Order: sequence, then structure tokens, then C-alpha cells
Amino acid sequence: MSDDESEMERMRKTPKYASLQMQRQCMGIRMRDEAEKCTPKQKEDQDGFKAPRARVPVQKREKPFEEELPQEFGRKFRAADPSEIHNSYERKDLKEGLMKEEMEQEDDFLIGPPVPKETEEVDENEFADFIKNGANFPVSHQAVIKGHNRGVMALDIDPSGNRVITGGSDYQLNFYDFQGMNQKLKPYRTLQPFEGHPITSLSFNNTGSNLLVSAGKNTVKIYTRDGIDVQETMKGDIYLRDMVHTKGHAEIVNEARWNPAQKDLFATVSYDGTLRLWDLNSKHIGLDQNITYQHLLKLKGKNGMKSAGNCCCYSRDGELVVAGTTNGGMHLWHQRSYFGNPTFANYDAHKGEVSSICFTQDSLQLFSRGTDSSMKMWDLRRFKEAVHVWENMPNESSRM
Repeated sequence: MSDDESEMERMRKTPKYASLQMQRQCMGIRMRDEAEKCTPKQKEDQDGFKAPRARVPVQKREKPFEEELPQEFGRKFRAADPSEIHNSYERKDLKEGLMKEEMEQEDDFLIGPPVPKETEEVDENEFADFIKNGANFPVSHQAVIKGHNRGVMALDIDPSGNRVITGGSDYQLNFYDFQGMNQKLKPYRTLQPFEGHPITSLSFNNTGSNLLVSAGKNTVKIYTRDGIDVQETMKGDIYLRDMVHTKGHAEIVNEARWNPAQKDLFATVSYDGTLRLWDLNSKHIGLDQNITYQHLLKLKGKNGMKSAGNCCCYSRDGELVVAGTTNGGMHLWHQRSYFGNPTFANYDAHKGEVSSICFTQDSLQLFSRGTDSSMKMWDLRRFKEAVHVWENMPNESSRM
């Protein structure tokens, strides 16, 4: 036996070698157990063994694969159905009532002429309450706009219907834009044309570019539709007796209206007994470059004395201008007679003040409202007597 073999024999007999042999046997047993649990794919990865795989039967598709794929992506657009929209606004209660009435008529079908129904008497008080509550007006939408701390004295809407201007006794002028208005219903601009004076009248010109504002002063201001100050009328001299010699009104201007046919002409009426016609393109005087009037028309009563003006209005064609006075008279001028006496005059149109005047579309008739609780319709071809009178219409304000 060689030395190497004797050395190996000696090492086998040592306890350390016996423990190593035991560890090798245990490791071989563990690897065998793990090999039995491995899948064919794992065995193939470990030692390159390829296990036979079972064949899966191929199922035939009823539809082509391309048809099962989605053709559109995103939210689908649903076209509006006009009939569905119409049915959503339909009054079902009215429709059911008509169907019920038709069924009753079919059940009560008689041969021969129908039996006349008894006429019911109309209660006048009930009809008056019906009119008073506004049930005869087809109101479909309503919005309450709270923009003033006190009463609203004047209101006007521009010709396009997009903007509305309101003026109140709180001295404020509010500008509202319906297109840019949100649910808060607040004005986009607020200003005070005449500090400490309530607004008496507002008026847009025929293009909606300028706004005419009058308050409890003897001047009138012109603003743009955005509230930018453009011009102001000249003040009159309160110490002059003859109003012809003053370049503006000497007392409070009650109302100012634009000419519907020309965007630069407007009329004002005042307590000084005059109706003045103005032009924005006229000569400007003074440091403030205020405008002066073009024509002056005097308002007189039966006895020829001065009568205070309360309201005024142009006809639709701009050829006629009318003014109402505080003693119940109405004076009308044609543009050809601006320098003379009125073309038509009625000194007893109302028993009280004439608070408002409005022309019809054809400019042949006009309506007047008075503090005597009445409203009257007048024909220019018969101006002495009213065509129709509506009584018992309370009017406690001279500005209604």
C-alpha cells in the first residue's frame, strides 16, 4: 500500500469524513424528490429533457377574428331625435285630459242633434282676480335680479336684446349682459351718473351703441353701451326768464328719449316748460365741451301759461315728437313745425298728470297713461277725443 492510499484510509476513519458523507447522501435524496415534483417545462430547463406535450384541439370560429375586434374607440355620439325632444316638452296632463274627454264623448254618443249645454255665468270678481294675478300672460321663464337697494325707477333693453340697463332711487346704474351672466345674476358694471340724484329715465339709441341717462338734474349724460362717459348737455341759466336764451334746461329733466330713425338725435323734457331737441354732432362749447340744443319747443296750458313737462316720446319714423305735461295736456309736433305752435294739442287729455306716452308701430295712434288711474288710446286723425279708455288702473306715481 502506498503512502497516498494509507493517508486516504486514515481520513475515511475520521468523524469529519463520516459527517461529509452523510451530508452528501441527504443532498442526493432531496434533489431526487424535487426532480419528481418538477413540471416537464422545468425539467427541460434544468437538464435539457423535452417531455411530450398533449395536443389541444383547435376550435373553429363562428365569426372572423377581425369582426370581434372593436371598430370604434371613445364616447359614441348619440344623434338628437326631434320626436324625442318634442315628447319631453309635451304636457302629458293636457294630453290625458283630451283623451279622457274624447272617450267620454264616444260613450255619450247619441243619435240626432246633441242636447244644448247650460251656459254658466261668469263671475266678474273672479275674472278681475284672473287678470290681476297675471294668469293671462304666457310666462314660461322667470328670473329675479336683485341689484338695487331701493326701488327701480328706469329700465331699458338694447335693440339686440343682449343687454339691459336699470336705474334706481339708490342713485346707481347697473349694466347686465345676458350672454355673459352666470347664476349669481350680478351686473358686470355699476356706476353713479349723478351722485345723490335718483335715475329718472334710460334710453338706448337705435344701434345700441349709446345710452341716454337723466336724473334729478338739469343735465343729461350720454354713455357708451359699456358705461364709458361720452357727453353731457349744457346747463341752463336759472336766472333768465325766457327759456329761449338759455343753452340748456334750467330745471329738472324728467325724461330723455332717442330718435328711433337717427342715432345722434334725442329729445328731453323738463319742469322748465320746454321740450328740447339735441344733436350729438352739434357745436360743443365750454371747457367741458358740452352740447347745446338745436330746437326748443314750449309747453303751454289753456291760459297760455307755462306748463311743466313730464314725459316725451318719438314716433317710429322719427317725424313726430309728443310731450305730456303735469296739468294733463299733450302737445305733438311734426318735424316741419319745430319752430311754431304744436301740430296737435289736447289740453284736457287726463284729469291728472300725463305720466307716460307711447306711439304705435304705424305712428298713427298713441297711448297715454295718467295719474287719474286711466290709460287712453288716441288717433292722430281725431286727436280731440280718445278712441278707447281703460279705467280703474291705479297709478300713484307720475313716472308710470
